Amino acid sequence: MIERPELPLTDGAIQLRPFELGDVGDVTAACQDPEISRWTDAIPWPYNEDHARAWISAHPARWERGEVAPFAIAGAEDGSFLGAISLVFPEDRPPAAGYWVARWARNRGVATAALTVITDWGFETLGMERITLATMLGNVASERVAQNAGYTLVGESSDYTPPGSPASVYSVKEWERRHRSGTAR
Repeated sequence: MIERPELPLTDGAIQLRPFELGDVGDVTAACQDPEISRWTDAIPWPYNEDHARAWISAHPARWERGEVAPFAIAGAEDGSFLGAISLVFPEDRPPAAGYWVARWARNRGVATAALTVITDWGFETLGMERITLATMLGNVASERVAQNAGYTLVGESSDYTPPGSPASVYSVKEWERRHRSGTAR
């Protein structure tokens, strides 16, 4: 089981909070943007409310099994829905971050802020020493997010299998960020 955070996780501009079924409409609206499914392996196209409802409904059980810690990214002041971010805990490799941001929230530093907040939570609260992420080749915007959040490019892979998606293989850039304080467990 993954220790649940004291909420909200925030930097003052954005907050990370659990998804609720009330987010189905916002998730569905955001995922009408084909760029999200283009760069995110687990999001089908076309996307509908049944996809969003099933995805959100699966979160509590997956959290309890220690598979993933999913969060909605929201505005810190108004709570407006901005995107999604999670830490995934595969059995065979280090924890990995994944994220997407709704079209209406892009180019405002939302993804970088969310990635920084969730990474800090992983280091400070969960005691992780290293967090990884993968960006599909060509996803320059996501590469900038990784760099701006302090992640370092560690290589490329033409046969990357995302955690939890054994049938999918992608060409990616692989990134990591290590805990710097030396106090991680």
